[in-house]
Amino acid sequence: MKNPKCDQSEKKMDLPPVNTLIATEFDLKERVADNCKEPLLLKSGDGFDLWHQQDAKFDKPKEVVTLLLFSNDC
Repeated sequence: MKNPKCDQSEKKMDLPPVNTLIATEFDLKERVADNCKEPLLLKSGDGFDLWHQQDAKFDKPKEVVTLLLFSNDC
């Protein structure tokens, strides 16, 4: 970590891809009783899953995101 041996002359720097998981809609939704029973898979893609389950006890939403990070720099 202190003395890396990495040739960066051939690497291209660029902006990261657009984050599609940033919230764009902030309207309040009515609670659906079916969402409290078991998690619902909202989106599954290249290396990630997005699940949602409404909390019936504290009335707060819960999300679980699983990500796989692939890097070919090493």
